Amino acid sequence: MHDLFGIEEKKVVEDDVAPAEKVSIFDYLTDICAGKRGNMGSRDKNYKNFSSFMILRFLSLDEGYLPLVNVLNTFQGSLSKEEMYKTLLFIIPRKRKFLKYPKQIKSEMDMEAVKLLKDYFKCSKTEAEEFITLRLITNSDLARIKESFGGKSAE
Repeated sequence: MHDLFGIEEKKVVEDDVAPAEKVSIFDYLTDICAGKRGNMGSRDKNYKNFSSFMILRFLSLDEGYLPLVNVLNTFQGSLSKEEMYKTLLFIIPRKRKFLKYPKQIKSEMDMEAVKLLKDYFKCSKTEAEEFITLRLITNSDLARIKESFGGKSAE
């Protein structure tokens, strides 16, 4: 019945299957902590979007999970993505969690102080910023260094 009445038969294409829904790391976290369905393998073939490092990083934001995450971190290289996912499903208790990821705080650093330290210690800008960030240099130390340069940075 290939050419019935001058009309060709429609060919069925096997690839007309609906595309798989997009799965994010947050879907995995929700399923591990609250959902406990264990169906992510059917939604994300080969666990492509599963990152055990990031999952453990998010779980470590809860202090109660820190010892567990520490132990699981040692097995991270030896377990496959599927095994890690199923282990986390089994071990993590069912409870809704809000795991707030800390954002990097951009502090406004006194650039004059950075330049002063850079010139005084003859170091890089990054090292001078670390002196201030790590509080290795106090304000009184900065005042003394500034006096040694006559109130301004050396050129």
